[in-house]
Amino acid sequence: MSVKVGVVGAGRIGEHHIRNYTSMPHAEVVGIYDIDYGKAERKAAAYKTTPFKDLPGLLGEVDAVSVCVPTENHADVVEEVAANRVDVLLEKPISSSLEDADRIIKAAEKAGMILMLGHVERFNPAVLTVKDIMDPGEVVYIEAQRIGPFEYAYSDTGVVLDLMIHDIDIVMHLIGSDIVKVNSMTQKVRSKTEDVAHAQLKFENGMVAVLEASRVANRRIRSMSVTQKEQYITADYQTQEVFVRSGLSAEYVGGKNVSYKQVGAMEIPYIQRGEPLRNELEHFVDCVAKGLPPGVTGEEARDALKVALQIVAEGG
Repeated sequence: MSVKVGVVGAGRIGEHHIRNYTSMPHAEVVGIYDIDYGKAERKAAAYKTTPFKDLPGLLGEVDAVSVCVPTENHADVVEEVAANRVDVLLEKPISSSLEDADRIIKAAEKAGMILMLGHVERFNPAVLTVKDIMDPGEVVYIEAQRIGPFEYAYSDTGVVLDLMIHDIDIVMHLIGSDIVKVNSMTQKVRSKTEDVAHAQLKFENGMVAVLEASRVANRRIRSMSVTQKEQYITADYQTQEVFVRSGLSAEYVGGKNVSYKQVGAMEIPYIQRGEPLRNELEHFVDCVAKGLPPGVTGEEARDALKVALQIVAEGG
């Protein structure tokens, strides 16, 4: 079954959605809508699809849409999509306020439509591998770093809602325990919003996560480390590599004539690499075609947003 899809928003992120949809065998790209019709025309011409002058026109022709518009417009757009009972993949974050998040979730529930959130790192092969390897009951500490150079195009949104929210969602997804305490520090460097953020999250099960996000660094890093009682797991989101270390010891053990330190073993799991966004969109199309629940729900995205807003509020 081919799912008829459209893209709302023809900016940088929207173009990545169009690019992936057009190469998927079970998706038929009906068209693109953007408030800037000229932009929609240019992207439609590049990907051999149809530009739409109004959103209702696109919604009347599709089974599902990706919504890739500015965050402050999410609630209004999703409510219009829901009124047409069209399934939606909404780019992260779900919104910039809990009130708008509730509007979005309520609209989807009332319409009986699929609402999936675009927390794309959930579909990163490295993250999927870490989830398969780790034991949530054995985890004591997670550290995540997401830094990179400054980009003026994204400076209107703070680094917490722009970047750190990925890692907030990932650690909450991996651990499956409620957050009971948040400590944070933020700093404005080149924007009106925070450019640097550090956060410590304490979970109900005792696990601690430390997150760092920056958009004023001189290099790009996307990484996570998971410390378990008997293992240390590291993941590079960019290279999609995972390393598992075990049997480490800082103490020397006496032999007959020489003392030895146990350096342990390192395992490198095989990973089928692939573009996370492609994986995410294939999952979404499959959910639409088969009526399956989405991999990232509106409620999960709201939970991540709630923590992100707390980090911003307490960060100073």
